[in-house]
Amino acid sequence: MTDLPGLDDVAWASMGHAYGSAEDVPDMLRRMVSDDPGERGKAFSEFYGAVHHQGDVYDCTVAAVPFLIDAVCDPAAQDRDDLLALLAGIGGVEVDHLSMVFDNVGYYEAVLEGADPLTGGDAARVVPPANAPGGDGGDRPGYAEIVERNLRNGNTYARAIVAVAEGRAEYVRLLADPDPAVREAACMAAVAGVPDAETTAALVDRLHGDDHSAVRESAATLLGIVAVRSRAADSAPVADGLAEAAVRDPSPSVRMRAFTELMRRFPGRPSPLDTDAVLELVADVQGDEIPPLQGGGDREYYHGVLLTLVDYALDGRTEERRALLERLFERPEPESTVRTLTMVRELVEGWRGDHGALIARALDLLGSEDEEVAVEAARVVITAGPVAAPFADAIEEVLESSDGGAALEAATDLWAEIGDERALEIIEEMLDVAHWAEFALMKAQAMGPAAAELGPALQEFLAARLAEEEPDAESVKDAVKALVAVGADAGAAVPFLLAQEPGRDVFELLGSIGPAAEQAAPALAAHLADGGLPAWGPPLAARAYWLITGDAEPVLPVLARVMEERGPCLGDALETAQLMGAEAAPLADLVRACVEDPGEIRVRSRGIETRSRAAQALWAVTGDTEAASAALLAAWQEQPSEEIAEAFEQMGSAGSPAVPALRSELAQWRRANLRRGVAIRVGDRRPDFRAARADEELREACTRALAAIEG
Repeated sequence: MTDLPGLDDVAWASMGHAYGSAEDVPDMLRRMVSDDPGERGKAFSEFYGAVHHQGDVYDCTVAAVPFLIDAVCDPAAQDRDDLLALLAGIGGVEVDHLSMVFDNVGYYEAVLEGADPLTGGDAARVVPPANAPGGDGGDRPGYAEIVERNLRNGNTYARAIVAVAEGRAEYVRLLADPDPAVREAACMAAVAGVPDAETTAALVDRLHGDDHSAVRESAATLLGIVAVRSRAADSAPVADGLAEAAVRDPSPSVRMRAFTELMRRFPGRPSPLDTDAVLELVADVQGDEIPPLQGGGDREYYHGVLLTLVDYALDGRTEERRALLERLFERPEPESTVRTLTMVRELVEGWRGDHGALIARALDLLGSEDEEVAVEAARVVITAGPVAAPFADAIEEVLESSDGGAALEAATDLWAEIGDERALEIIEEMLDVAHWAEFALMKAQAMGPAAAELGPALQEFLAARLAEEEPDAESVKDAVKALVAVGADAGAAVPFLLAQEPGRDVFELLGSIGPAAEQAAPALAAHLADGGLPAWGPPLAARAYWLITGDAEPVLPVLARVMEERGPCLGDALETAQLMGAEAAPLADLVRACVEDPGEIRVRSRGIETRSRAAQALWAVTGDTEAASAALLAAWQEQPSEEIAEAFEQMGSAGSPAVPALRSELAQWRRANLRRGVAIRVGDRRPDFRAARADEELREACTRALAAIEG
């Protein structure tokens, strides 16, 4: 049994873990290094369940690290690989990182920022500063600076990273251990913390010299994490090491891992493999069975998504990606065609560039006799949205020669998105077909004012729904949204909406109807101080009331209360103030205060959204270009948006501080949705049919803003 001196000198009872007091941690640690394998297994399970619960780190977790390092240093220690893997996990390097099955952008930005890429969680572990620029090749602060800043703030995860890194000399020594499982786990533990040249060199040596292919494969993956955490000037040895392994390693799986890490980590580095070599390597890997040393890596799953992983790894190399996809289209099997179309859709959805040739391929397949092929081809066109505008005439030819179905949906969607009048007659006919009605309402919304002539047909549709014995609430609400979008009167729905249970969607719909919903004003006024509603109730009722009546007097106190409390609905109040503009001037000081301190918001994405909304409200309410410009720019650095770009456009020349940020956004190769830092397992990503069009709208807004600023 390993001795753990000083274990009882720690004030464990003053700390806690997931299930209460940490006074039981010493017993866990002693049993984890006992001579009884059964006890060790139970103790590890208890430690993971309470002290490192679902990847969380507590004060007691940090306090346990020195004793875990002592245990690893004991030559007689049992389960040394498990101890090392635990240390690595506490230091932010999980076993599951080795399977590399996450989409590259969300996953790797999460690794850089220290967020949790495995749970899909939103709360950052080690948080980059709020004004850290994002994007490809930006001036994002280095990992060392992020950890240091969080150490000063007392961040527990940063303290854990530094504590685990204290044992790095021992981890590096164990890279030569005779047990390959220990060597692999030592690689993981060595990566925890800020990279240094000696450790990087040792990992490169493992990649090139270890006699076990699973260790070399893991070393390649871990070197990718080292690369993203290193300054560019310090990462050349990693790039060289990966490039050599990508072409020379005897194992196809190691070559593949080295190739994908090289491509995704070093976007300026030319590919060492041409398209034929890549496809040959994929085939070799799918026949290469390397049992994982750590964890239960699903090799079958990995092989199934391998082509997508390669495609993602090529990232901004769109010419190489297109060449790969063109070769895949040559395969005759419908199943292969569907998979290739899915890859095309994801490329269009997530990356900017000239995708015309691939969209044309999808058009050719819209009329396929294979239903799955036709449906996936339609998804490509629908995802492309305005990007497919040059094919508006070509898709009409496809539609004329098809029997409808996927081709009809794709053509209608494209025409609606670009405001083409050819969609109008189709949408009107679809309103009378139950199967198509929901789709028709969505497309009418998408067309907006360009579909004004659909107003009577939409009102007729709404009247028919309201006349039903039990009207379908969702159909009524969708009809209201469509009527509002095209600029037609939706007042007929007000009595029905008032009869519904008060809810966010009901208030928002009543407000969107505007003055035509005047009969709802008394009910909304009663909700302004309704303590029986959830927190969102009064601020949303206030917004609807103002949109309907234009009366700011009863609305301002509601918004002021929410802003003063900094409650969970602060964003709603700020958005209403933004809509009110100068009429919300009495709230100017409160809006300024919210910009400076929006309160504690645990969910990171909500915090970003709230800070952005506060900055936009400041501009709309005060017109103070100097203060608003600074606040908007800070919000932009967290997450660019079309609305912020429009605010810069309104500022004209006074928005000049935003010029570098706007130009930087236009230079990105990834679409905005793919730069949000949330990991999704490859194959699990759901289609986002709005992503490309939203990104194109962002780009157009940036272009307009630059034109307005620069004259």
